[in-house]
Amino acid sequence: MVNTTGEAPGESQEFSGRDRVAIILRVENVDAAYEQLKSKDALVIKAPHDTPEFGMRVAYFRDPAGNLIELNQEV
Repeated sequence: MVNTTGEAPGESQEFSGRDRVAIILRVENVDAAYEQLKSKDALVIKAPHDTPEFGMRVAYFRDPAGNLIELNQEV
């Protein structure tokens, strides 16, 4: 989804208490999947980062309907 808000990717539509749906996808390589989606103008919410408390590497996007999408892999 192309960011049409005029804001830089990752600066709009952060996590919200209004999120009722989160689509969680486990992938082999979060960084590679992130780069592929970013190159297709997906709306980035948060770049890949480690979450040591969960033992995961994650990245976040929004789909065209505004739903939160998490990509994750075990680290």
